[in-house]
Amino acid sequence: MRIGIIGTGILGSAAARKLKKLKHEVLVTNRTLAKAKALESCGIEVKGSPAELIEAVDTVILMLPDGPAIGKVLFKELERSFQGKTFIQMGTISPEESRNISSAINDRQGQYLECPVLGSRGETDAGRLILLLGGSEAQFVQFKDLLKPLGQKYLHIGPVGSAAAFKLALNQLIVMQACAFSLSLGIIQKKNIDVGLFMEAVRNSAVYAPMFDKKLDNWLQGNYDDPNFSVDHLLKDINLIRSEAESLNLETEVIKAAQRLYEKAVEQGIGQKDYSSIYQVINSG
Repeated sequence: MRIGIIGTGILGSAAARKLKKLKHEVLVTNRTLAKAKALESCGIEVKGSPAELIEAVDTVILMLPDGPAIGKVLFKELERSFQGKTFIQMGTISPEESRNISSAINDRQGQYLECPVLGSRGETDAGRLILLLGGSEAQFVQFKDLLKPLGQKYLHIGPVGSAAAFKLALNQLIVMQACAFSLSLGIIQKKNIDVGLFMEAVRNSAVYAPMFDKKLDNWLQGNYDDPNFSVDHLLKDINLIRSEAESLNLETEVIKAAQRLYEKAVEQGIGQKDYSSIYQVINSG
């Protein structure tokens, strides 16, 4: 297929490289073109603008950071019909934003579906993403050959908006696991208890999550550079999670506490670091 990707951040770049390896013809663009140019060495064509890219392909994958960015690129900067074009939204946005984008694209005679993913650069490279499709059953079948090779799971969650909500629920677990483990590890280290013994117990218990081992070296070495998922991006998702939970009349004190911690991380100048750097905030005393 001839596929265009708008947005070449961590996940967008990884997806472009993976789709190229799967023998698709891949075109990309980015608001900062220098980031996209790095993909030319992989045989990926860089277009100078979203308008040029959309004109050149039938299927566009959106890897933009948030709903407002999508709205600006598609509806404020472009004055054109989307007839014959399909847009697959793969970022983390709110269910309401996703439904609004779908309606606006449909009004321009285009097709829209959402497919946020669980995983980042490493999972994309290895084809181990969990893909969450929000759209019709027909769309789930239509785009299976394109999307399924990117992941170990390809799930039809429901109509547009349902996959966006599903992704927020999953990201809420990422937030809480990072905070909870940072506090537990802080107790162990400040009491000079063997971290190896602690991990042995955790790994053999019901409380274990693979993230604990995945991020353990970050926590032990204090190295949070080259993030798979930055503090800034996770804080954006925390704000979405809180808003969605409040709209459902759920108790939100726990996510508010995490929000304050990640806001503190940004204030400390580590917004571009890996989200596991929340350990520094929790154990700064």
